[in-house]
Amino acid sequence: MTTIPILALRSDLRRLAEHTAELKHEAAEILCAATREQWLWSPDRNTWSMALVVEHLNSVARQGLPRIEETLARLRAEGALSDAVPKYGFIERLFISILSPNPPFRVPVPTIYIPRPAADPVAETGPEFMKALDRMSECIFSANGLDLKRLKMQSPADARIRFPVGVWLEGIVVHNDYHWLQVRALRSHPQFPRS
Repeated sequence: MTTIPILALRSDLRRLAEHTAELKHEAAEILCAATREQWLWSPDRNTWSMALVVEHLNSVARQGLPRIEETLARLRAEGALSDAVPKYGFIERLFISILSPNPPFRVPVPTIYIPRPAADPVAETGPEFMKALDRMSECIFSANGLDLKRLKMQSPADARIRFPVGVWLEGIVVHNDYHWLQVRALRSHPQFPRS
């Protein structure tokens, strides 16, 4: 893990790093203590269990983080530096807002991101998510000082969708926030199994 303090990050990246650190803290407390019954519980057949929600986030990280890492490495190798906070266009901002909590409208989950439950979510899904959050933090810190609008990345779900790497970086962070609200809602449900 990087030793650069969060306060040394550019303001847009500092916000993403703080969100990710807060989520990691909460996720560590919840996921490490969750029983198999809690992981698999759902109030109805149309609502994802905690295992499915977190596996969905893992699938997004599996597909997206390697591409983000590769693009950030290319930016650094090309000397594409910038201390300016990127200004994104309307379509880019709309895409981020669709991935965020309280989106303007919902879109279907792309097939490659539909979660398939792990055989043992306690041993597999939770630890993978914690590692993905560490990897996400590394991406955020390594993006500091780079021109995040310079190179575009292709969507893992649809080759026609291309956005600057900074959009994908922010998109994954807000997408984590969006689905973590579902985890909280499950845990606050009156029928959620208690330890």
